Amino acid sequence: MRKLVIVFCFIFAASLHAKVMLHSTFDSAAAINKPAAASCKNALSVWTAGEGKIAFEDGMFGKAARLHGKDKNIEILKINSMAVDFTNSGRIDFWLKFNEDPHKIKDGSYFYILCDISESRNFKMGVSGLGDDQAQLTLWLGASERGSDKQLYNIASDVKEPRVFLKIKPGEWHRYTIIWIKNAEKDDELKTYIDGETVEGSSRGARLTDVTGKLPSGIAEEKWSDIHIGGNKEGSDTGDFSIDELWIFNDPNDSPEKNGLAVPENMKIK
Repeated sequence: MRKLVIVFCFIFAASLHAKVMLHSTFDSAAAINKPAAASCKNALSVWTAGEGKIAFEDGMFGKAARLHGKDKNIEILKINSMAVDFTNSGRIDFWLKFNEDPHKIKDGSYFYILCDISESRNFKMGVSGLGDDQAQLTLWLGASERGSDKQLYNIASDVKEPRVFLKIKPGEWHRYTIIWIKNAEKDDELKTYIDGETVEGSSRGARLTDVTGKLPSGIAEEKWSDIHIGGNKEGSDTGDFSIDELWIFNDPNDSPEKNGLAVPENMKIK
């Protein structure tokens, strides 16, 4: 696997209520080279293998990056750990479009965001094939050991009655949000949303309520948590998808259903 590392200068962005850790428009290769805002060097890089490739197409706001890692060719967008602050509360927002039917995929991961917390812990939001033309959207939190499929926490699975994920159609843009909240006097929280609607794992599924879960011990101490968008190993099938307008904040601003994504009202870049 060869790794293309994209280097750019320090750029800092602030707002009235939260710091923008990273903002990428994905309008072009230059936009990936030099994001609109970033809190560290080498904030973005691209991993490729085989004939994995990146292209640009019309997106929600200007252009979007299209990553095509189908047929065991890998195309992974990697976000540097220093652009994500897991020591405090935070939030990731982005627009995503599946260019193939996400509900009809084979066994194995089709697309996911993987945040490596440590050698033994991670959290992952992904679409996984179950066989027989079935798929699920799940937010996993924690793993028993690296490389193991056994999960310690499975706190937000839209699989029993996938009311939210069933709305996702190929060729459509949808907004995804991951929020983590550090609480001093109670359990930490982790939530995921699609278009501002909570993904929850109730077997009933019709009633969408907030999903919270306790973060694994030690998550607050780890600072090198890289995020991989796509697959994570050679031989995986990451599919064909497009991404636009990625934002990472160091504050959860916990109202994704009320805020636009391109430029949230309380996030003003100076």
